[in-house]
Amino acid sequence: MDIRPQFGAWRGGRWLVTNALGFVVGFAALGWIGHGLTGDHGDALTRPQLLAHSVGLAVASALIVSAQALGSGRCPTASRWTLTLIGAPLVFWAGYYGLGIPFDLLLTFQVLGLNAGLLLEDRLGGTAWRFAGPLCFSAGLGLTAALTYPLADSLQTSFGGGIAGHITLFAFIGAVGGLGSGLALLGLVRSVEIWRGLTA
Repeated sequence: MDIRPQFGAWRGGRWLVTNALGFVVGFAALGWIGHGLTGDHGDALTRPQLLAHSVGLAVASALIVSAQALGSGRCPTASRWTLTLIGAPLVFWAGYYGLGIPFDLLLTFQVLGLNAGLLLEDRLGGTAWRFAGPLCFSAGLGLTAALTYPLADSLQTSFGGGIAGHITLFAFIGAVGGLGSGLALLGLVRSVEIWRGLTA
């Protein structure tokens, strides 16, 4: 049995590209909104900074979910939009104030990975995808942390530092995170495709 049509855009890599681009643009927007509107900050944030970051997280999530939908050919439902636009900022702050860095981004990646997994579930069936998405996105964040921490200071001082440096840092996080997460999930999809082909 030929199961290739089931995988659609995931086979051609379109989802991988759109997901990565969504992360780059989304995190760059987060860097600009979160730091460009209210300035630099330490661990303690003012109310305007909290608001700016929350809006930035919602915008970034919306861009990433839109990119994932474009790549998969599946339009998110209203509940998925609610999950992402409200859930991503909530879990970010829960991680930031409850567990500290990098758990804020880890939990945010979980929400974004869950959305990707649910899109796969819609197309392929099987509830396992909703767990596979966050797992693969956790792997993507691990790669992001490994590559970002040694370069963080250099990235933040790029183009004269300030807001340009913040945008560069966040765009880098988005690029590595989006590509790494996408490759992990796409690799899993391809593995399942091969397995189903062998056992059909």
